[in-house]
Amino acid sequence: MQSQRTLLADQVELSTLSVYLRPFGVSPAGGPDGFVDGLGTGWRALVTALGAVVVVLGVLLPWLAVAAVLAAVVLVPIRLARRRTAVAAQG
Repeated sequence: MQSQRTLLADQVELSTLSVYLRPFGVSPAGGPDGFVDGLGTGWRALVTALGAVVVVLGVLLPWLAVAAVLAAVVLVPIRLARRRTAVAAQG
């Protein structure tokens, strides 16, 4: 009995286990069936991409506004200082 248990333990140690995972009730999505279906799929993809672009612009807009204010705070005094030195050099 001991030797049989040892033999089975050795076999189990070296055995291969294969696991296949698959979601229940979900069939794989097929491609478009014809030209018109392809156009519909392309249109939906275009609308989705444009929606993503709008979302990205919505996320970036506040950051761009802050960057514009900071750039104005830095650049306006520099331009005014250059203008004053140019006027002083001429007159």
